[in-house]
Parts: sequence; structure tokens; C-alpha cells
Amino acid sequence: MVRSSRAARMLLWFSFPAFVGFGFFGVAAPCWLAGLVNISLDSSTALADFRAIYGGVPFAVGVFMLFALYRETWLYPAVALDGMCVAAAGLSRVYSWTVSGVPSPVILCFAGIELYVAVLAILIYRRTARASP
Repeated sequence: MVRSSRAARMLLWFSFPAFVGFGFFGVAAPCWLAGLVNISLDSSTALADFRAIYGGVPFAVGVFMLFALYRETWLYPAVALDGMCVAAAGLSRVYSWTVSGVPSPVILCFAGIELYVAVLAILIYRRTARASP
């Protein structure tokens, strides 16, 4: 296994539990999860949408990352997906900060982590692209 492959696997081992866990709680305990960031879910429509977008989507992304750890051809698409998802989340938080005001410290922490992981994913993906035959 080449060094870039090891780095890709390490990134996915770090990322998939966060996606699966977040997705699980998004489906199983949406009011609790939403309450952590002051989102209120006051209707069955809100609950269904939260479960789908905050639960189902991250859960599926995390499961794909887990499967990618065991399928060589899925490894680098999973790294790209990881990087794109966390970059979009982090940049969306920064954008919200600029147009809506300073969010809570937990949101700023999430943005920092997401952007850090996005940079790691980009570096791993670029190194892998150069190492691939």
C-alpha cells in the first residue's frame, strides 16, 4: 500500500464515524441533535426534512466512506466526496457568518474542523492523483 493510499484510508477512518454518527442521530434523535444548535423542529414536515437532510444524507455518505475502505476503486472518490462535503459545510458556515452575524463558538469550531479536513482531503487527493498509474 503506497503512502498516499494510507493517508486516504486514515482520513476516511477519521471521517466516516462522524458522518454515520451524525446521520444516525439525525434520524433517531432529531430534536436532540437540532437542539444542540438552537434549531427547533415544530412540525412533522420539519422532522421529516431534518431526518432526510441531516440524517439520511450524512449516514449514506458515511456508509459509502466505510465501504470505500474495503474497495480500492472507491477509495479516492470517497476522499473527494469527503473533501467536497466538509468544504461545502465549512464555507457555508463562513458565508453565514458574513451575512447573518457571528454564530456560536460551536459553529465556528465546526467550520474550522470542516475546512481543515477539506484541505487534508485536497492534499491527499492531489498526492494520490500524482502517484496513480
